[in-house]
Amino acid sequence: MTKPFLGLALGGGGARGAAHIGVLQELHKANIKIDLIAGTSAGSIIGAMYAGSGDPFWVEDHFRKFMNSEEFDGLRSGKLLNDRNPDSVLDQIAKKVKDHYVLMMGLNRESIVNQDPLRKVISYLLPVKSFEELNIPMKVVATDLQKCKDVIFETGNLVEALVQSSSIPGYVKPTRNKVDLIVDGGVSMPIPVPVLEGSCNFILAVDISRYKLGLLNKPNMIEIMKRADMVTSLRLKSELAQKADFVIKPDTLGLHWSDFQEFDTLVENGRKAAKLCIDQLRNKVGPYVQTLNAWRKRKMDYSGNKTAVGQDRAISETESIVSMNLSKDGKTLDLTATYLKEYGAKDISMMESLRPLTTLAFGTNLCGAKGARWLAQSEVLVNLTSLNLFYNKIGNDGIKYIAVSDNLLSLQNLVVTDNEITDEGALTLAKFLPLFTNLVRLDLRLNRIKEEGKIILKEAQKMSSVKHLLLDKVEGFQVK
Repeated sequence: MTKPFLGLALGGGGARGAAHIGVLQELHKANIKIDLIAGTSAGSIIGAMYAGSGDPFWVEDHFRKFMNSEEFDGLRSGKLLNDRNPDSVLDQIAKKVKDHYVLMMGLNRESIVNQDPLRKVISYLLPVKSFEELNIPMKVVATDLQKCKDVIFETGNLVEALVQSSSIPGYVKPTRNKVDLIVDGGVSMPIPVPVLEGSCNFILAVDISRYKLGLLNKPNMIEIMKRADMVTSLRLKSELAQKADFVIKPDTLGLHWSDFQEFDTLVENGRKAAKLCIDQLRNKVGPYVQTLNAWRKRKMDYSGNKTAVGQDRAISETESIVSMNLSKDGKTLDLTATYLKEYGAKDISMMESLRPLTTLAFGTNLCGAKGARWLAQSEVLVNLTSLNLFYNKIGNDGIKYIAVSDNLLSLQNLVVTDNEITDEGALTLAKFLPLFTNLVRLDLRLNRIKEEGKIILKEAQKMSSVKHLLLDKVEGFQVK
């Protein structure tokens, strides 16, 4: 068990990447654990969202929130280089003008847009910002055009890695680094299977390149060049997919990379493709998974967290999970996406062994308001300086328990992102905010706080130690 068993390679394809979400959901429901992810372009973004949250259903929900933003409408309306055949005379004229416009820009510019819109989108979508924060290790692929080689990211700034992996040549401005010219990973490795070779025992690839090529009717120069590039790309994707131990191929309907209006269909097609072959996949990985689970159980037993006579089994289970995720110095505990819910929060709040704890990551555990209450009222967690409760559905009641807590006054960083908090909760938090004299960063993004609540919080900030108050999803984003 010296290296990860199951590696997942997620290919690029823009909007077609939505099919990855459906595949991940079926793998999740089948309890097929991914140990390592490699992603290219759209596959890197979806892969990072999953690796950060541990929940493919959250990935789908969060992506839908993004598609309800005004900025998404603007991005979607700017579709260029679309392969669809025009239906009307006006469409044909528009296409001629568009091709001429693109050609003229190409003589004077290296891209249509800069990286800022893409960076904002990626920052909005991700639950974490660095590779080190991911729950599943990940490799992100980009391409260096100058050196004609792959660029692999696996540490450091996750956002910038994804920006470089998703910079479509000619459309998004490339990254320049000394002599390097870095663009979309799909140029050199549209399905990143080779990145996983030697790093895991079994490689599962998701190929979203199924593309129906219609006949070219009186093609112009640009269309011929695009078609030639597409033929080369499809051949490369086919050869890369064959290197995997198992391949799932969702029907992507021959869609263009910008066809986000087909999101629902693509997600569903991903589910269908995974369902059709899930039993076959189980048969291939099943024997090893059984061995792996037995090894994990032995590891948990070895931790010394045995169930005492009369002790509740759930408590023992929580203790084992805590033991496996607690840092060596006992100061950092990352329980992201362990789904411990309310009972887990209760157990943690009473563990005397956690008294030295300064950092608790408890995101995506769905502990609710009652779980927040246990954590807020704990006399054990009094040394916490950082508390992350991302996506726990604590609501207004949960934030009230935190606001009135006398045991969390050492907090310097509080993350309550995406917790269904409204103006009511914001008002309570604002009232008690000046009492948190050590609090420097407060993250309230992705909640339901309207302008009135934001104003109240900003006024409270002036009387507090908070230097960084995060209220908007991403600067420039406004959900309808």
